[in-house]
Order: sequence, then C-alpha cells, then structure tokens
Amino acid sequence: MERTINVFVYGTLRKGERNHHFLKDAVFVSEDCWTDGIMIDTGKGYPALLPTDTKKVVGELYKVNLLELTKLDYLEGYVEGKSNNLYERITQTIYINSEEIKGFVYIMNDNRNGKVAISSGNWKNRASNSL
Repeated sequence: MERTINVFVYGTLRKGERNHHFLKDAVFVSEDCWTDGIMIDTGKGYPALLPTDTKKVVGELYKVNLLELTKLDYLEGYVEGKSNNLYERITQTIYINSEEIKGFVYIMNDNRNGKVAISSGNWKNRASNSL
C-alpha cells in the first residue's frame, strides 16, 4: 500500500480554483476544516498563510502520495533544506469538526509589509482588510 500524506490547502488548490488539477488524483478528505493562521492576499492572484494561533484559515484536506507532494512542492516554490523558499512546508494541526489531524501546510516564508488580510480566513470569500 502506498504511503499517503495529509495536506491542507486554502487557496488556488481548492475545488473550483485554478490549481485544483494538481489534486485530481488525491484522496479528498474534507472541505469543512480549518487551521491556525492569518490568510493574506499577496496581490498576485493567490493567498498566503502566516502563522498565528489567534485566527483561523478555512480550507480542504487531502491525502496525497509522494509524487503528488513533489508536484505541490514545485507549485509552492518549496525545496527541502533551501533557506529562501517562497513557501515553507510545515506540519500543523488541522481541525475537522471535533477531530484534530496533523498535516502539511504551506506558509509564506517572506513576511513582507503591506499585505492585505483576508478577514474571513476563506479564499473563496475574499473580503479583505489591511493587516
């Protein structure tokens, strides 16, 4: 049996978004889940997550194999061991109803100023407020 890895997605990888095709063969787990963080609009057509334990980011959970994870790493500009990745891949708690699951989450590595927070924490509901 092939090993699968939990991955939480919150932006363009979600259902109906432009990069969802990267998950076409992944196992869908839930679209009713969240993790800790602040979602920001990068102004480049995709969001980023910044770590915090005071806000929630809404997304979807998938089980992916190692090949799918490699493709996601490429999309997110992540190379293991590299110090200047666009995003870092970290393990974080994902909440589904009352269940807690560990999974990978891509967080923004660059903490530039002037970003716009998506107050809803949901990329599909992009009402934004300044950070």
